[in-house]
Amino acid sequence: MAAQPQAAQKFTRAERRQAKLESPKIAERIRAYSRVARELDARMEKLTEQYPDQWAALYHDGKDFQLLTAATQEELLRKVDEMGIARSAVAVECLNSKRQTFIL
Repeated sequence: MAAQPQAAQKFTRAERRQAKLESPKIAERIRAYSRVARELDARMEKLTEQYPDQWAALYHDGKDFQLLTAATQEELLRKVDEMGIARSAVAVECLNSKRQTFIL
């Protein structure tokens, strides 16, 4: 038996207005995260040499990029949380010193 399509959800005028106000904010947060992720990607080789087998988090504090490192992902995220940094604004990577090649 085929699933019945759901009826379109109806939004109130206030909800539509709020969505229009939120859209640019969301788009800016996505652009900001993209900049941080690109910067972390550009730094990966050097960071891996400096902090082998550590976890790294990069974020932008409004002036410059800031780096946090820790031995474990849990420890790193705890630092992020303690500093009051939104996790959605932080790019996180494991700086694995053992390079892996994937053949697709």
